[in-house]
Amino acid sequence: MLLIAGFFLLSPVKWGCSVSECWQWGILLQGRVTKKGKIFIRILIVFCEKFRCHFEITIFVFMKMSGKRPVVLLSVLLLSALVMPCRAQEKKLAKEFVKQEVQRNVLLLQPSFVYKTSLKTYILDSLGIKDKTLFDSVLMANSVILQYVDDSLFIANYMAGLKKELKRFRFSVYDENRTADFMAANSNAYIVNVAQIELEEDLFPYRDATVYENIEYYHDHLLNSLTVDSWFEISEVNTEKNERQVYFASDAIMDDIHGEFTYDVFSDEIKYFYTIDSLTVKDVYVFAYQLGRTYAAYTFDLIMNKYISDHLPKGKKAKHYLRFDPVHRKIFQADDDRFVPLDK
Repeated sequence: MLLIAGFFLLSPVKWGCSVSECWQWGILLQGRVTKKGKIFIRILIVFCEKFRCHFEITIFVFMKMSGKRPVVLLSVLLLSALVMPCRAQEKKLAKEFVKQEVQRNVLLLQPSFVYKTSLKTYILDSLGIKDKTLFDSVLMANSVILQYVDDSLFIANYMAGLKKELKRFRFSVYDENRTADFMAANSNAYIVNVAQIELEEDLFPYRDATVYENIEYYHDHLLNSLTVDSWFEISEVNTEKNERQVYFASDAIMDDIHGEFTYDVFSDEIKYFYTIDSLTVKDVYVFAYQLGRTYAAYTFDLIMNKYISDHLPKGKKAKHYLRFDPVHRKIFQADDDRFVPLDK
């Protein structure tokens, strides 16, 4: 047993948590275990420092098995570190990146127009349109939102949100008119090119439902929706590789519905009442600004995760994609809220 413990504790592999965190948890746990258990807590402290393991999961297992035999407990702890993913070292690098007092520069490039597509092809059948050359113009003329969206205003709001949020992340932002000034930057310089934006108008099927006395009641709606698809080309300049990667992001906005099921005591029926706050062009412009801010955060996260990958020990790859919340100063794991890299 001691040979096994010694083998793991002296292992050169280093993963992720600090000694201070181990001591804090150790102090909290000592009141829950026996005298022999305290010895294993001290082993755990050294263990976490050596292995940089996923500390929260290890502690959870430890607490659940605190009544088991020490030899079984230690075996489980060692096994948990081997089979469970660890992100503490990645978080440590992320915090290191966030705290850096360095000047980061970004050149923003914007598209000259916005692609617009109406997916409401049922209109063609209802109007009896057979000539394919007329499809796009007929769909646009019968769109609820698309035909009224001004390209220049949409792009202006989109880029304004992008620029403002990048500055919040302490980037020095340059536009095309200041390209020469940007190129004079020695390091930490990036080009963010909003290569293409496409707006797609469609109908979104939405069901409002409730259960009353084990019976489901529902009401179906078709809501007007507008999807914004964006393609970014992002590259770091003044580097050996200087590779330009394409990234994709998509978000949607739609009619806002407020529905309510109520029981009518007089008719002994469930009735449904609703109101729809229809999507407007103003809503679309506000949404464009919000998207710009969101994608500025995605840009920061992208650069932060590249920093993490570049500074992990040789041969190791990042297992998690992290995000940074500048308001609460928190680092957390991303889900779908990130850029999607497209294969070259």
